Amino acid sequence: MILKQTIDKGCKNEDGSFVFTDIKSLRENKPTIFSAPSGERRFSVKCNGFAAILTDQQGGLIKFACTGFKELILNGEVILCLEHPAGIFVDRHDSVYQITVTGKEETNKFVVNKLQ
Repeated sequence: MILKQTIDKGCKNEDGSFVFTDIKSLRENKPTIFSAPSGERRFSVKCNGFAAILTDQQGGLIKFACTGFKELILNGEVILCLEHPAGIFVDRHDSVYQITVTGKEETNKFVVNKLQ
């Protein structure tokens, strides 16, 4: 039996990660918000069209990828925000986050970065 997904615009994968897609947001290049539970925490993403997120059992961020990324929110608080939307990839290695942002560095500055 296949159970119906209860995640709006997304699904939870076997490894515990979440993948979200909003075709209308992609086509119209307009932001949308995706939300993923992680234990007692809730991550929300403001972006254009696509996001994937993996957390650990304690609700800590392990990996995150997104197109047209603007904000990553944890329990209502912005923890990562770019000045202008861009593609982003975040990967945690031994409690250190490596962040890759598409585009030119001078135009893709962080307004908020509480991951470091």
